[in-house]
Amino acid sequence: MLFDSIDDISVRNLMCTVLLHEHATCTGELGLCFMFSSIAARLCQALQLNLEADYDVLCANSSLPPTEKESRRRLMWACYLIDVIITAGVDQLQLIRASDIKIQLPCDDQYFLLRRACITETLEPGSILEFIPLDQVPADSAEKLGYRAYFVRLTSIRSRVLRYIKHYTAEEVPWNSSSTFQLLLNDLNQWRDSLPEDLAFTEEVIYLRKDQLQLAPLVYLHSAYHTSYCDLYRIMVPFMAFPPEAHTQSHYALLQNSSHTHNKLGFTIRQNQQRSFVLPFNTHLFR
Repeated sequence: MLFDSIDDISVRNLMCTVLLHEHATCTGELGLCFMFSSIAARLCQALQLNLEADYDVLCANSSLPPTEKESRRRLMWACYLIDVIITAGVDQLQLIRASDIKIQLPCDDQYFLLRRACITETLEPGSILEFIPLDQVPADSAEKLGYRAYFVRLTSIRSRVLRYIKHYTAEEVPWNSSSTFQLLLNDLNQWRDSLPEDLAFTEEVIYLRKDQLQLAPLVYLHSAYHTSYCDLYRIMVPFMAFPPEAHTQSHYALLQNSSHTHNKLGFTIRQNQQRSFVLPFNTHLFR
């Protein structure tokens, strides 16, 4: 049905493409995933979903209701996730650039379900849309972010991690404070520290999210975080990317941190197994 109307540039067709991509991922049809990702990228570009529908974010006089605007944002970010994950750090494969996305991050579900417009942050932490008047800028814009927003930011960092390890050169010393390794490590640490209490991976939050039927996204979020950490530390494995003769004290300290991260990832996966649910694909978080 999609290919019969592939020339129909519409939000409905794009939604269908995203769902087909998710289905192909779950069934292991990676070739279809690759092709669906390109169709999704071109459709969202043609629909200009990378831009806000209008300047009236709070929908005071807008022709579109808050829920429709938020749905468009979530659809755009879902397409961004698909593209970033498919490219896996290979620049020539990427069709959607983060710098071209001029919309705010998805809001928390309570605003979406109650049909309340709100102002959140953009992909860059602490930033909001440039055209919003200063008198409308809320002091708690970060508090209105949902788990989807934190996953988008984490995926953006992960794409830079994958790009780094694929283009790593032995001339760079990772433990220098100005190295790309340290900058990425700082970004991951800042992302972790920015998580609100209701997204922390604690027993209390686990039971709370389970009661709200939101445990799977929580586990997926933290699994992706620890996986990104493990990917970054791959350059520290001797005889792979890093020269074996450079085993300094700093090197061993970094490896110790990596071991701690592996243990945390294992704990996260065990929590998933004990509670018997299946981790969703990334775009499933945007339904």
